[in-house]
Amino acid sequence: MLTTAGPIARSVADLRLALEVIGGPDGRDPEVPPVPWRPAEPADLNRLRIAYSPGYPPLVAAEIRAGADRLAAELDKLGAVVEDRLPGTAVSEEALTES
Repeated sequence: MLTTAGPIARSVADLRLALEVIGGPDGRDPEVPPVPWRPAEPADLNRLRIAYSPGYPPLVAAEIRAGADRLAAELDKLGAVVEDRLPGTAVSEEALTES
Protein backbone atom coordinates (compact mmCIF):
# COMPACT_ATOMS: atom_id res chain seq x y z
CA MET A 1 0.00 0.00 0.00
CA LEU A 2 1.32 3.44 -0.90
CA THR A 3 0.88 6.14 1.71
CA THR A 4 1.84 9.74 2.23
CA ALA A 5 2.77 11.71 5.31
CA GLY A 6 1.31 15.16 4.87
CA PRO A 7 -1.40 16.91 2.93
CA ILE A 8 -2.74 15.78 -0.43
CA ALA A 9 -4.45 18.31 -2.69
CA ARG A 10 -5.66 18.81 -6.24
CA SER A 11 -3.54 21.91 -6.90
CA VAL A 12 -0.34 23.63 -5.85
CA ALA A 13 -2.41 26.56 -4.55
CA ASP A 14 -4.34 24.20 -2.26
CA LEU A 15 -1.08 22.65 -0.99
CA ARG A 16 0.38 26.10 -0.34
CA LEU A 17 -2.68 27.01 1.75
CA ALA A 18 -2.58 23.70 3.65
CA LEU A 19 1.11 24.10 4.48
CA GLU A 20 0.58 27.67 5.70
CA VAL A 21 -2.19 26.44 8.01
CA ILE A 22 -0.39 23.39 9.45
CA GLY A 23 2.89 25.31 9.76
CA GLY A 24 1.34 28.01 11.94
CA PRO A 25 1.08 28.10 15.72
CA ASP A 26 -0.97 25.42 17.45
CA GLY A 27 -3.47 27.24 19.67
CA ARG A 28 -4.24 24.05 21.60
CA ASP A 29 -0.67 23.11 22.45
CA PRO A 30 1.71 25.96 23.34
CA GLU A 31 4.62 23.47 23.49
CA VAL A 32 4.53 23.06 19.70
CA PRO A 33 6.59 25.85 18.16
CA PRO A 34 5.43 27.33 14.84
CA VAL A 35 7.38 26.26 11.77
CA PRO A 36 8.72 29.24 9.84
CA TRP A 37 7.09 29.49 6.41
CA ARG A 38 8.79 30.82 3.33
CA PRO A 39 7.62 30.46 -0.23
CA ALA A 40 9.60 27.95 -2.27
CA GLU A 41 11.79 29.21 -5.07
CA PRO A 42 10.84 28.04 -8.56
CA ALA A 43 12.52 24.73 -9.38
CA ASP A 44 15.13 24.53 -12.13
CA LEU A 45 13.52 21.73 -14.15
CA ASN A 46 16.72 21.12 -16.09
CA ARG A 47 18.27 19.81 -12.86
CA LEU A 48 15.40 17.46 -11.93
CA ARG A 49 15.31 13.70 -12.47
CA ILE A 50 11.82 12.30 -12.03
CA ALA A 51 10.99 8.62 -11.69
CA TYR A 52 7.64 7.86 -13.29
CA SER A 53 5.90 4.49 -13.34
CA PRO A 54 3.09 4.65 -15.90
CA GLY A 55 1.73 1.20 -15.04
CA TYR A 56 2.15 1.27 -11.27
CA PRO A 57 0.12 0.82 -9.23
CA PRO A 58 -2.10 -1.19 -11.56
CA LEU A 59 -5.46 -0.18 -10.05
CA VAL A 60 -5.70 3.53 -10.85
CA ALA A 61 -8.68 5.29 -12.39
CA ALA A 62 -8.19 6.11 -16.08
CA GLU A 63 -8.58 9.87 -15.54
CA ILE A 64 -5.90 9.87 -12.84
CA ARG A 65 -3.54 7.83 -15.01
CA ALA A 66 -4.15 10.18 -17.96
CA GLY A 67 -3.43 13.22 -15.77
CA ALA A 68 -0.19 11.68 -14.48
CA ASP A 69 0.83 10.83 -18.07
CA ARG A 70 0.17 14.44 -19.16
CA LEU A 71 2.18 15.76 -16.22
CA ALA A 72 5.15 13.48 -17.01
CA ALA A 73 5.07 14.55 -20.67
CA GLU A 74 4.87 18.25 -19.73
CA LEU A 75 7.77 17.97 -17.25
CA ASP A 76 9.83 16.21 -19.92
CA LYS A 77 8.98 18.95 -22.43
CA LEU A 78 10.03 21.63 -19.92
CA GLY A 79 13.48 20.06 -19.45
CA ALA A 80 13.21 17.59 -16.58
CA VAL A 81 14.60 14.10 -17.09
CA VAL A 82 11.60 11.78 -16.73
CA GLU A 83 12.59 8.11 -16.39
CA ASP A 84 10.36 5.03 -16.38
CA ARG A 85 11.16 3.48 -12.98
CA LEU A 86 9.28 1.30 -10.54
CA PRO A 87 9.38 2.22 -6.86
CA GLY A 88 11.42 0.02 -4.55
CA THR A 89 8.75 -1.65 -2.48
CA ALA A 90 8.16 -4.93 -0.74
CA VAL A 91 4.44 -4.85 -1.57
CA SER A 92 3.43 -7.65 -3.92
CA GLU A 93 0.98 -7.17 -6.77
CA GLU A 94 -1.28 -9.72 -5.03
CA ALA A 95 -1.52 -7.45 -1.98
CA LEU A 96 -2.54 -4.55 -4.21
CA THR A 97 -5.38 -6.47 -5.80
CA GLU A 98 -6.82 -8.02 -2.61
CA SER A 99 -10.04 -6.45 -1.40
